[in-house]
Amino acid sequence: MEKIKGKRTAAKSWLTRAANTLQELIDASPTGPESPTQGEFEAAISEFTSRLNAFDVARENYEGVISEEDLKAEITEVAVYREGVSKTRVRAVESSSRRFRAATPAASLAGSTSSSSGVRLPKLQLPSFAGEAMEWPSFWEQFEIAVHLTDVDEVNKFTYLKSCLKGEASRAIEGLSLTRANYNIAVDLLKSRYERRELLVVAHMQALLGLECLRKTNASAMLELQNTLQKHVWSLAALNVTGDQFGVFLTPMISSKLPSRSSIPFGLRDQEVKRRERSQVFDEPATRPSTSFKPRSGPSAAAALHSGRQPSVCSFCQEDHRQWPKGHLGLLLLRERHQAMSHAGVETVLSE
Repeated sequence: MEKIKGKRTAAKSWLTRAANTLQELIDASPTGPESPTQGEFEAAISEFTSRLNAFDVARENYEGVISEEDLKAEITEVAVYREGVSKTRVRAVESSSRRFRAATPAASLAGSTSSSSGVRLPKLQLPSFAGEAMEWPSFWEQFEIAVHLTDVDEVNKFTYLKSCLKGEASRAIEGLSLTRANYNIAVDLLKSRYERRELLVVAHMQALLGLECLRKTNASAMLELQNTLQKHVWSLAALNVTGDQFGVFLTPMISSKLPSRSSIPFGLRDQEVKRRERSQVFDEPATRPSTSFKPRSGPSAAAALHSGRQPSVCSFCQEDHRQWPKGHLGLLLLRERHQAMSHAGVETVLSE
C-alpha cells in the first residue's frame, strides 16, 4: 500500500510541476526576446496532459486499496486539486490562442501565399456550424482545410472546433473534456451525426416542400425561386440523387408554388427570364402621362361598329376585354405565342 501511495504522491508532484510551468508561460510577457513561443506552449500543454493521465492512473490504484472512510476524503481532495490544475491548462490554451492568433491555421494559409508573392492577404475567418444538416458539408470542407489537415496540436484543433460550433452541434460534444485524444472522438461524433447521406437527402427534400408559394409573378421572384431550386437540385445530384429519381415529384411541386392564374410556362429558359427582367414585362403597365388633349366622351363610331361585330373576349386568356393588355404577349414563349395567335385566327411566321 505504501508503494502505491508513493506512486500517487510522485504523480501528483509531477502534475503540479507541469501546471506551474503552464502558469509561468501564461504570466510571461507576450513581447520581447524572452517571450514564450507557440512551440513552448504546445509542448507544455502536451506534458501537462501526459502528467494528468499518469496521475489519474496512480489515483485510481490508490483508491482501490484504502478504506471507505479514507476514500471519501481522497475523492474530495482530488476533485478540488484536479479542478484547479485543469483550469490552468484551459487558461494556457486560451493564452496561446490569443498570442499566436496570427499563426493560426487560417492565417497561415494566407501567410504562405503572401510570403511568396509579397502581397498581404486578409485573415480567413473560420466558419461556424449550428447543427443544420445541409450546412455540414460546406462547414467541414472549410474547417478540414483550415485546421484539421494542418500540423497544429490536437488540443488546439479541439479549441478551434469548439469555437466554431453553436447550438445543437456544440451540445453534441460538450461532455468531452479538452484533451488531445478527445479531438478525434469529437470529430467522429459530429460526422456520425451529420455526415449521413439519408439525412442530407431528407433535409433537401423538406426544403423543397417548404418553399413558399409565389404571390407576385415578377422577374425577381422567379429568379429567387430558380436559384433556390437549383441549389437543392445540385446538392441532391452531388448525393447521387438524380432528376430521374425525383423529377416526377419535383414538377408538380414547382407548379403548386406558382400563382394559380399565372401564365408563366414551365421550362422557362434562362435567357427568357433575363430578357423579362430587363424589360420588366411582369410589372403593371405604367399610366400614360396626361396631356392637354381631352378625349371625346363615348366610343367612336368605328369602335362601336367593331364591338358590334366581334365578341369582347381576349384570344389568349379568354377574359372579357376588347384588346390584349400591354405585355400579355411577353408572358408567353415564342412557340406558345404562335399557337395562341393561330388559335385566334392570326397568321404568324415562327422564327427564333
